[in-house]
Amino acid sequence: STRLNLLIERQMNFIAENKGLPRLLFSDQLHLESSALKEAVQNVMQGYITQVQRLLQEGIDEGVFKAKINTQASAKLVAALIQGTVMRWSIFDYTFNLNDEIEPIQSILTAALQSNSYSRSTN
Repeated sequence: STRLNLLIERQMNFIAENKGLPRLLFSDQLHLESSALKEAVQNVMQGYITQVQRLLQEGIDEGVFKAKINTQASAKLVAALIQGTVMRWSIFDYTFNLNDEIEPIQSILTAALQSNSYSRSTN
């Protein structure tokens, strides 16, 4: 849980400091014009999903996360939560603090993923 939260925090901080990333990710250049750029972005996204999937599996193995979690689907949903938040930030012309969105994302994920026995043993 802590490692996943740290990964999310670092990613959101990086994006907040690099406003050009959302512009690129939602651009026609990426989607229509540059297959090489699109492939590079796909590789980065897949690497992120793989990293999240690994952290989820580690959390399952340590008893932090529910044993029945589909790590592949859950990792894609983590990425989608972040991508959706970044898209909203971009559409609203960066008028809210992206870093203020970190804690709500982490709270939602903790509630969804954390095993009941882990949450009881840490209270």
